Amino acid sequence: MTQLTFFEPRLSPETVALARGIPGVCIFVNDACNAAVIADLAQHGTKIIATRSAGYNQIDLAAAKQHIPLVHARVWAMTGLLSTFWPGRGPCLACAGLETPDNHHPALLSPLPGIMGALQALEVLRLLGGLGPALLGRVLIFKGDQFNFTEKFIRSNPQCPVCAA
Repeated sequence: MTQLTFFEPRLSPETVALARGIPGVCIFVNDACNAAVIADLAQHGTKIIATRSAGYNQIDLAAAKQHIPLVHARVWAMTGLLSTFWPGRGPCLACAGLETPDNHHPALLSPLPGIMGALQALEVLRLLGGLGPALLGRVLIFKGDQFNFTEKFIRSNPQCPVCAA
C-alpha cells in the first residue's frame, strides 16, 4: 500500500533528507529543486518528480543527468497541460515549448487543478507501478471551457544535451 506524506518545510538542500527513500516527490512553487537536491533524491531512491503549480524554472535542468522522470502539470484559466519528460528517453520540458500566456487568469476558482492533478497522479502511479509513461512525447491538453481533451506530439531535439542524455 502506498502512503502519502506531506512535509511542511519547503524542499531545499537543508531539508532534502526528509524525502530520502520516498519514491515520488511533488514540488511546489517555493521549493528549491536544484542539481544538489535532485542528486540527493536520486541517490536515496526517488524515482519520479512531479510538479504542480511550478514550472521547469523550479528545476535545475543540469540535474537531468540523474535520469529521473518529471511528470509536469500546468493550469491557467480553463486550460490544463500534462506531460511526462524523461531525460534520454524523450523530449525534455525546456524543448517542449509549453507556453503559459502572459495575460492568463489563474485556475484557482475552477476544478481544473483537481482534474489535472488526478490525471497527473495516474501517470505517476503508472510509472511507479512499472507500466511506463503514457505521456512521453505527448502533451495532454484539457480545455475546460470547451470540455475537450486534445494532444500535441513533441519531439526530442537532438542538439539538446538533456533530450540526448
